[in-house]
Amino acid sequence: MSSVDTQLHAALARALDGVPHHELRRRVDALSHRYRTEQVDDTAPAVRDHLDALAYAVIRMPATFRALYAAFSAAERHIDASFTTHLDLGGGTGAAAWATESLWPHITTEIIERQPAAIRLGQQLAAGNSWRWTTADLNHWSKLPDPDPDPGRSAPDPRDPAEAADAAEPADSGGPAEPAVPAESGEPGVPAEPAELAEPGESARSARSGRSGRSGRSGRSGRSGRSGRSVDLITIGYVLNELSAETRRLVIHAATRAAKTIVIVEPGTPHGHRRTLQARDQLIDQGFTIAAPCPHQRECPTDWCHFAARLPRTELHRVLKDGTRNYEEERFSYVVATRAPVRPAPARVIRRPARPKGRVILELCMSAGTAQQLIVPKSDDAYRAARGTNWGDAWTQSS
Repeated sequence: MSSVDTQLHAALARALDGVPHHELRRRVDALSHRYRTEQVDDTAPAVRDHLDALAYAVIRMPATFRALYAAFSAAERHIDASFTTHLDLGGGTGAAAWATESLWPHITTEIIERQPAAIRLGQQLAAGNSWRWTTADLNHWSKLPDPDPDPGRSAPDPRDPAEAADAAEPADSGGPAEPAVPAESGEPGVPAEPAELAEPGESARSARSGRSGRSGRSGRSGRSGRSGRSVDLITIGYVLNELSAETRRLVIHAATRAAKTIVIVEPGTPHGHRRTLQARDQLIDQGFTIAAPCPHQRECPTDWCHFAARLPRTELHRVLKDGTRNYEEERFSYVVATRAPVRPAPARVIRRPARPKGRVILELCMSAGTAQQLIVPKSDDAYRAARGTNWGDAWTQSS
């Protein structure tokens, strides 16, 4: 278990203090049912109150953190650019922010989330963090005007998170500002305009080591990251499956206007793969280059491309999920697209390698846009490298 995994599990344990496990289990089952029966969409959010948010975070946040970390690591390896500003769309309780900061400790992050209950819990889990949280519906966010191409204007731009924060009134110094919609109401509505909940303070890394950050500000903001200054990175993790097809298209289009690099992660199901492919096509149409996982810009040669991230389970996690193993594998599909120069992989391992005696069998996606099976015998110079290769790795050997 990594240090960040440990910190996240500890934060979740603190949030669970005093919560009856039987009630948490009931909420976990209800959430699972809503997702399985596809009752979650633009108008029917999965998380409706604090206990829903807590149930979701306990069951899903460690797994989504691991999948997002894997996708962001691919961006780090295959894009020739630095990431200092980050906008997370539909960020829930902040898994993507935990993942980006673990890779890039000095990154500045803003999280757009429509459910105040999720925001409150996310702030609690990373108390004193440096992340700005903004209450906004992605459908509304995607339809705001594109950035002003003139970055030299002197008047504050209400669409810019930094300028909006400067113009806002300070919140009560006792803690973060209250969301515009009470979490206890259980209503899925969102405010007419996004309400900014917090201002960057100390880094989340220092906060999680015990130092407190500044209190937030309360104010009005529009679409963050879509002012005259674009952000380096927009992340959309486990969000497209909760949006209608039209809203997905609008959100991705808006993201292409606001960021130099976009990372999208979806559940590793056939449906998730298809949503990721649709997003990939739209990003290519908007002039982005695919940096990962695909080593090419052509059509996907497989029916179902997905990857896996292994993570440890706590005892409570095992109980709530009726599991017996002390680990689980999170299956996910993803795409990393950018306008920056890329360092593409020659090939990508797209299935778990098979290792029968004396050989390794790799299923590869090739730079030519084809899928290929490669059998590496023990006599081959590449055998040792093949033995150490995992599902999702780049394959750089010639054989």
